[in-house]
Amino acid sequence: MSELRVNIGCGRKFRHAPGFVNVDKNPRNEPDLLFDCETFPWPWADASVAEIRAWHSLEHMGQDPKVFLGIVLEAHRVLKPNGLWHIKVPHPYSYGWIQDFTHVRIVTPTVMAAFSKRSNEYGLAQGWPVQPYALDFDIDFEFDKIEYHVMPDWAGVAGEIAIKAMDRYIGVCDEIEMILRKAG
Repeated sequence: MSELRVNIGCGRKFRHAPGFVNVDKNPRNEPDLLFDCETFPWPWADASVAEIRAWHSLEHMGQDPKVFLGIVLEAHRVLKPNGLWHIKVPHPYSYGWIQDFTHVRIVTPTVMAAFSKRSNEYGLAQGWPVQPYALDFDIDFEFDKIEYHVMPDWAGVAGEIAIKAMDRYIGVCDEIEMILRKAG
């Protein structure tokens, strides 16, 4: 039997790989499990999930900061040690972000770094005004991957120029992909 993996906020983009349960709150999408991931607790036991997939769903959740924090805490609770949280979200300066009125939460590596003890400790040591949520809530996610998917017109631009352009101009980067690992 495959390890449990959940595809949260799947919409109609089901993951049919072994072990995946497609989860959505909209019954019209006909998910495997009808559940609103903005409600707590999630229906999985502590440390029972090998992977959470949130592809173009997390930006639709957690408009209230307390709810977003609850989502992160629940993801940490249900993931096994070294479990993966695979996140894809639109870049906040992308047309995909701007055009969808249902987007309520910007999710970037900087936002998710608030849930890394290493990032919290580094920021505090530097005297930065960090919110040390990982330390405060005794949770810990580390980044296995951070990738910026640029638009085709920008594909040949690399390095610092691309990073500066993504931070300044609309339409350079389409999406951000992150894989977070539950430390353990």
